[in-house]
Amino acid sequence: MIGKVNYVDFLANLVISLTCLGIPLYGTRQIARAKNEPALRQQLLFSLLRWHSLLAAIGCLFFAGFLYMHPRYHQEPFLIALGITYILSNVLAADWYLQGMEAFRFMAVRNIILRVAGLAAIFLLLHGAEHYRIYYAIIALTQLATLFINIFYISPSLRRSGPPEKFSIQFPVLFYFFIASTFISIYDFTDTVMLGWLANDEQVGYYTTAMKLVRLSLSLVIVINTILFPRFSWFEAEEKKQEALHLLGRSLNFIFTIAVPAMALFILLAPELIEVFAGKAFSPSIAVIQWLSPLPLLITLSNLFLMYYLSKFSKARWIWWMVSLALLLNLSLNFLLIPILSEQGAAIASLCTETFIMGVFFVMLKIKMEWKPFIQATLVSSLFIPVVLLVRTFEWGALASLISSLVAAGLVYALGQWLWKNETVMSIIRFLRG
Repeated sequence: MIGKVNYVDFLANLVISLTCLGIPLYGTRQIARAKNEPALRQQLLFSLLRWHSLLAAIGCLFFAGFLYMHPRYHQEPFLIALGITYILSNVLAADWYLQGMEAFRFMAVRNIILRVAGLAAIFLLLHGAEHYRIYYAIIALTQLATLFINIFYISPSLRRSGPPEKFSIQFPVLFYFFIASTFISIYDFTDTVMLGWLANDEQVGYYTTAMKLVRLSLSLVIVINTILFPRFSWFEAEEKKQEALHLLGRSLNFIFTIAVPAMALFILLAPELIEVFAGKAFSPSIAVIQWLSPLPLLITLSNLFLMYYLSKFSKARWIWWMVSLALLLNLSLNFLLIPILSEQGAAIASLCTETFIMGVFFVMLKIKMEWKPFIQATLVSSLFIPVVLLVRTFEWGALASLISSLVAAGLVYALGQWLWKNETVMSIIRFLRG
């Protein structure tokens, strides 16, 4: 049943991605530039929300119709209603406004509180697979709570006096943001949607379970891009190009330092992760995690390059070709591999697509990358192999083995990077020392 919920959830996120029209990135960029102009911010917020809400409502109609036509979902009206609630709450919450205002502390506290509350509700209310509707209700209501909290937080910042400022949406620019950003993230969802049609709920469950575990680390790393985009936009508006390049270099160092060891740990600890978080019945997800392990590094780099590119907004035809070829590659590989390899086929398709996107960005933007942090992270991460093998010899069980391996690997990695004087690790040490 978890596969059924995950399929509805991924389809809802696909609708959100397709109906956003580039508004989240465009809105973040414009709010960052109008941070000290409350009247303009208000006009921007309400204008973009009107368009976003209209498009999301149309998307909800397709979402409901698609699931009603699906032979395994036409008898799940409650799940469909929850999916619509999730879509509309996500759109109206306007997180892009908070990102443009750089209200990251508020967003972090909000997310922690809601996720803890959601986890508590899951543990208290879920007692078997038959409660899968309650599980998705918790997800949808958590997003609805995000909407109300955001309204409470944003409202005071919109109070102003004087006549409203004139604002008109630059639709060609907005559509360009849509092409540049949406179709780079669409592959996160097409794999699951196609797996649901070409395979079955069980294989969807294996794939989505692995994907969600991998994305736990991705969410920790990609937050840096959420923070950087408004800063890149402000640097561009102020014509501080050297500062932007310096920030890009420091960001690459951070990504390599965090994402490379995460990739190594996913490859090595996939058996323990699946047994602890999903159970032995999900053992087919082990290979899926190992195939997906490079995604945190690839996606974070692609998103960083995209944030840097969109902050400058220099139009280029190559990005149109990139998204078209990437979409064609993803669909072709899914059609070819899913009937043969099932959930592993979807994972391979996702890996190949993200590698292609990151490679095109790297080549076309002519990024001058300092490879030393990547080499250091790779060499130190290779020490995880004897660490994990040694821990497994004690046969402590999956949970104890997982915790022990993570702690030991973390200590080894921190020590190795400290000896190499890695900038990111040294900054963390200075922060902890106060």
